[in-house]
Amino acid sequence: MQEFLKPGERFSNVFSQVTQIVPGNSGEALVTVNADPNAKSFKIRSADMDDTNTPGPFRPVVVCTSSRNMAVGGLVPGRFYLFQVSGVGGLNGHSNWSDAMVQRAA
Repeated sequence: MQEFLKPGERFSNVFSQVTQIVPGNSGEALVTVNADPNAKSFKIRSADMDDTNTPGPFRPVVVCTSSRNMAVGGLVPGRFYLFQVSGVGGLNGHSNWSDAMVQRAA
């Protein structure tokens, strides 16, 4: 028999959230996520925001094994970007994408 999620249950035992984004070098953002012990690595995706605060298409995913100061490069300084993270590992292979966080690139 297939089990279904109950309201409020997570898809995976891995749950990651972006906790901080700080400027790195020019055109770079350093992303930190909560240190989930079930995650073996993290995928970060980003999309630039247009003048109406609508995100464009997502850029290629960055994969890191550390949960702190993960560098996302190739950003245009002064533009706003939306960032999301997904933890890799655990029961189902990966978590859903996190809530979005928006930050201006340095």
